[in-house]
Amino acid sequence: PQQQTHLLGKLLGLEAVLVTTLVVGLLPPALLVVLQGGAWLPWSVFLLLASLLGLVFLALALLVSVGAREQGTALGIAVALWLVLVILFDIGLVGLLVATQGNLPETVVEGLFYLNPTSLYRLVSFSLLLDAGALQEMGLGGATMPLWAVTLALTLWGLVPLGLAAWWLRRRE
Repeated sequence: PQQQTHLLGKLLGLEAVLVTTLVVGLLPPALLVVLQGGAWLPWSVFLLLASLLGLVFLALALLVSVGAREQGTALGIAVALWLVLVILFDIGLVGLLVATQGNLPETVVEGLFYLNPTSLYRLVSFSLLLDAGALQEMGLGGATMPLWAVTLALTLWGLVPLGLAAWWLRRRE
């Protein structure tokens, strides 16, 4: 129990630093947009989603840290995980769309986004911060996902690795 408390404390402490950094970084442009008559809600949701994505990566990092026996192994796994989630998944998704000439049902494409927290975050952020014309130019005109579903998915993407890390620690005791 003490190790799991330490794990949770580490996650919450790191997340607090990340959220503080996000608020400091996003506040000036958000204020500028709001002062020019723009809406504050998209910026708030953007901050929430960015915080959740940060939580996901912190939870994954803790899972890798708990699971790896050596520091070099943990680093290798973390870099590979980052590479897959940030770069390779999207390349594979684009390759799939090209190979099928875009003839996939929209629900299948949207479902694939739920398999990767970074892609999910990116799609929803674009839909929040860009207008319909810009989304259409990017080929994302029809991509709309319920905010509650995205929030739930990102939360699960954070809780599942954290739960696995806690389980792994408990198993070692």
